[in-house]
Amino acid sequence: MATPELAAARKPITNHLAEVVDSVKDLDDGEVNDIGPHEVKGCGAAICTVDGHLYAAGDADQTFAIQSISKAFTYALALEERGHDWVDERINVEPSGEAFNEISLVGEPGRPANPLVNIGAIAACWCVPEERFPRILDFYERLAGRSLELDEEIYRAEGKSGSRNRALGWLLRWAEVIDEDPDDALDAYTRQCSVQVTAKDLAVMGATLANRGVQPVTGERLMSEEVAERVLSVMATCGMYDDAGEWMIRVGMPAKSGVGGGIVSAAPGQLGLGTFGPRLDKHGNSVRGTLISERLAHDFDLHFARVPKPHHSTVRRVVDLCPQARLVELQGDLAFLGIEAALEAVLEAARDRPAVVVDMTRVRHVVAHAKALLPQVSQRLEETGHRLLVIGEGDQLGDATVCANAEEALARLEP
Repeated sequence: MATPELAAARKPITNHLAEVVDSVKDLDDGEVNDIGPHEVKGCGAAICTVDGHLYAAGDADQTFAIQSISKAFTYALALEERGHDWVDERINVEPSGEAFNEISLVGEPGRPANPLVNIGAIAACWCVPEERFPRILDFYERLAGRSLELDEEIYRAEGKSGSRNRALGWLLRWAEVIDEDPDDALDAYTRQCSVQVTAKDLAVMGATLANRGVQPVTGERLMSEEVAERVLSVMATCGMYDDAGEWMIRVGMPAKSGVGGGIVSAAPGQLGLGTFGPRLDKHGNSVRGTLISERLAHDFDLHFARVPKPHHSTVRRVVDLCPQARLVELQGDLAFLGIEAALEAVLEAARDRPAVVVDMTRVRHVVAHAKALLPQVSQRLEETGHRLLVIGEGDQLGDATVCANAEEALARLEP
C-alpha cells in the first residue's frame, strides 16, 4: 500500500473535478423548481469507478430529493422482481415525444410509453410486489451502500399537488395496465421521489449500472447484467425527456435527471457520475449538472461513440530499472480507468524507490485531461521527495519531464 503522503498523488483527478465544479457553481441560469417548503442550494459532483474508487468535489454531500431519477432504479427492481416479459406487457420502452407528466397511453393495447415518464413510473411502482415502498427504499439503500431517509415535508408537498399523478394512476386502472386500486402504487411513487440522496450516492448507484449490476463498493450483485443493460438503454433514449437527443450528442452517456437538481449518468464498464445543481433548464434538467457532465465526458473520453481501441491492459509491466528507480511500462489507451491504473502503479512503484520512470511509448491514445495529470503527479511526488520521469513523445505528455529512452532517464537520475 502507498503511504498517505504518496496517496496525495491521486489528488489530480479530484482537483480536476473540483475545477470543473468551480467553473459552473456561480451560474444563475435556469429556475429552481418549487418541490417543497424549503429550497436546497449548492453545486457538487462525484465519480465512482467500477472498481469502487470515489472522487467528489463541491457540495457532493448535500442531500436533495431524488425525484424522477428514482424512476430508473424502480424500473430495474420491477424487472428483477417480475421479469422482462411481464413488465413489457405493461410498460413500453419507446421515447414519448411528450411532456413527462402527459396523460396518455400509446399503442394497442394502451401502455405507458416508457418507465421514465410519470405514468410509466407509476406502473413500474405497481409492478413491485407487496410492501412496495419498503422494498423500493431497501433497493435504493443497497444501491447507494448506506441508509437513506424520506423527506417528510417534500412527501407531503408532493401529495398535495399530486392530482395529475392520481389521474394517471386511474387511467392505468381503466386501461387494465394495473388490476387494482392504484392508490398504494401512487403513494409508493410519491414516497420514492421524496427520498434524500447526494451526488456521491448517485455516482455509486450509476456505477452499479455501469458495472453490469454489481455494486462496486460492496460487491453485491443487485441486478442481472440483462436488467442493467435494459435500464441503461432506456436511460439513453428517454432519461432526459425531450432533451435526450441533444444530451447524447453533447455528453453521450445514459442518464436520468430529476427536478430536485440531480443527474445520474453512467459510462458502461467505466464509471457512474452524480451531479447536483438545483437550477433547471426549460427541459427540467440541471443547468450546472449538464455542463459538468459535458465537460467530464470530453476530458475523459466518456462519450459512447468514442470507443477505446482494444488493448490487454494499461500497465504492461513494472520492473526495477536500478537501485534508485523503478520502471512502469504503460500500453494501449489511457482513458479514465487507465489513468487510475497508471496512478496506482506509480504510487506502488514509488513506495520503496526514490524515483519512478514511466514508459509511454506503447500508449496509443491519451485522453485530454491525462496530459495535464502527469505534471501534477510529478509535482506531488516531488513534494514527498520522489522524482517522476516519462519516456515518450513530448506533444503527447504536456509539461511532464520527458526522456527519449531509459538510458536518458538513468542519466538524468545520476547525481
